[in-house]
Amino acid sequence: MRLKVVCVVVPLQAWSFSLGSPPRREGGLPSVRASSSNPEAGLSGFVLPDVSSDFEAPTLDQLEAEYWSTLDDRERKILVATRKGKEYLKLGQLDDALSNFDVADDLGDGERYLWQRGVTLFYLERYEDAFDDLLDNADLFEERYGDPASEERLLAAAAAKIGRLDDRVDEALTFKDGLPKESRVVLRLATDVFRGDADPAALAKATARDDANDPMRRNLLAHFYAGLYFDAFRRDPQRAAAHMALADNRANRETDRNNDITCHLPKLHIAKRKWHPVDDDALQRAALFQ
Repeated sequence: MRLKVVCVVVPLQAWSFSLGSPPRREGGLPSVRASSSNPEAGLSGFVLPDVSSDFEAPTLDQLEAEYWSTLDDRERKILVATRKGKEYLKLGQLDDALSNFDVADDLGDGERYLWQRGVTLFYLERYEDAFDDLLDNADLFEERYGDPASEERLLAAAAAKIGRLDDRVDEALTFKDGLPKESRVVLRLATDVFRGDADPAALAKATARDDANDPMRRNLLAHFYAGLYFDAFRRDPQRAAAHMALADNRANRETDRNNDITCHLPKLHIAKRKWHPVDDDALQRAALFQ
């Protein structure tokens, strides 16, 4: 998380879906993510209410209705297609997901931040297309929001390795100049691992000691990116499958997993690779990042 706000009333019309909704939020309404270098980024036009005893915050249904009322016909079509694409992606129905993301991308004139389209291309095994799409979204994200697009770059690097585009891995992992350091420790360490600057065991440093109390999903992400690394960079399906199984197990215990596509990626990865259940010894070793 980049921002901690007690109570905010948001003028939702300020976010046009033709330009792309703020990132990393899979729910119905956009959410704000301030830049690490500028905590107030994205807050222009926000009204901080006079918090008093008679203040009543709007309900999500009210905010949703207000938001939809601000959209023109094209923006509604973009939003509907994007939501449908995300739901199909969660279900693993990749062709239907891509069809809807293509509609949203075409209507948005290619200016929308829509990293899920690159994810879909990756799991359709269209690795060069996935690489290009993820890099385009990474550049758009970093230019628009001023933060590192680590998720897009890590998946693009994996696409380059699996797709035999080895000479483009460095390109994928090169962030724009002037960005702040990645504040999310798992993604920072995963980038070091993908670059060859750290051993995968380094990801153990990022995991939460109490697996039941892991609001930042460090354990899920650490095992997902470890699995992605062993699959793409080491060509070691046994270790990759063990880490992905642990990531999927953690994702299944997330109460709001349906609102976050990231929680669905380990299961999708396992299904696409047709990996069999992993034995307990392999799971134990993976849990210790051995």
